[in-house]
Amino acid sequence: MSGSVFVIGLGCWCLGAVIGGIVAHYIANVREFTLRGMTATVAVLGGAGVIGVFQLMGTPPTTAFWMYPVGLLVGLGMVASWNVRDQTGG
Repeated sequence: MSGSVFVIGLGCWCLGAVIGGIVAHYIANVREFTLRGMTATVAVLGGAGVIGVFQLMGTPPTTAFWMYPVGLLVGLGMVASWNVRDQTGG
């Protein structure tokens, strides 16, 4: 894997992890889950849109782009597990 592909993959993964963490924090701490909140959550998790933006920027699609959805899952899982641990007192 060349250096530029690695950097792109790492950037996609970090972006996905941050956005996934924000979404998980919102879901865990929201008092009333409305249709508006659900729509925003689904829109944020639309990883295909991010991959489309990368393609519009002229960057050729590589396997590194699929690190964004992987980062989303990791970010969601990490923040969700932290929230569960905080609620159980662990």
